[in-house]
Amino acid sequence: MLVDMALNGLTGAQVAGEIRRHSPRTGIIGITSYEPRIYERALMRAGAQALLDKSTLRATLADAIAAVADGEPYPADGGFAGVADPAPRPAVDDAVRLTATERRIVTLSLGHMSPRQIAAELRVSPDTVFSHRRNIKNKLGTGEWHDVLDRCRELHIA
Repeated sequence: MLVDMALNGLTGAQVAGEIRRHSPRTGIIGITSYEPRIYERALMRAGAQALLDKSTLRATLADAIAAVADGEPYPADGGFAGVADPAPRPAVDDAVRLTATERRIVTLSLGHMSPRQIAAELRVSPDTVFSHRRNIKNKLGTGEWHDVLDRCRELHIA
């Protein structure tokens, strides 16, 4: 299975983790046009077998598919586990699941809207926006809103 790493509202590692839970024998290859190191560790922990840079697919995809179809990681010495190997437990940041409202608040924040402006846009109180922000910070394991925004940009989840 090929999984793009930058998805709207989810990460490829989250999708890979769900695939691994529901279909443990399915080989998973992550693909990205961004810097692969951004996703590598999370994808390994999700139980995938490979991560490929889209700019190199012509040279790597056939070999990666052949290896992963046999249940092997690609490349063999790249640090990924085979299909039969147990996947490590996901870290907290790999399992982040933001609600639609939380994603909307992050998106509006990335658009430089203040909490009061976001509250007006969503027709809720500013206290409600701050509650959502607190929940988002807890899910991402950070105490600073700017760190949340940096992480969401990195994971392409807003």
